[in-house]
Amino acid sequence: MCGTKLSFMRDILAEKKLHLKQNEVNHMEVPAYQEISVKNMYDDAMADELLKKYLPTKEQLGNRLPERDFFFGILSTLRNQYMRDVISEAHKKRYTLSEDDDKKEGILISDAWLAELQKHPYHSSKI
Repeated sequence: MCGTKLSFMRDILAEKKLHLKQNEVNHMEVPAYQEISVKNMYDDAMADELLKKYLPTKEQLGNRLPERDFFFGILSTLRNQYMRDVISEAHKKRYTLSEDDDKKEGILISDAWLAELQKHPYHSSKI
């Protein structure tokens, strides 16, 4: 973690906080959705007895939130199925058309077109 503060390091060295070695961290591809953000998930993570042993408090970070990669690395390692469920639920909400969708914001696509589109890589202009 690039923004590690001295107080968090002190707690790790005094064994008040736990740590993971870099090779123990399970890195998961976490989409940059608003509902899956450090801001939205930090308080819930700190309420979890296991996770709060590995995460710095806001006070230890100068009233900031942990870095995204660090935060989701801890969650993906210690609560892997939970993270898979959160990501799956977010995908469902974003990519499933509800039957009472009056705005017609979704696009219906045939299986043949879907198969054709999946053959080609998608490169976002935002990255």
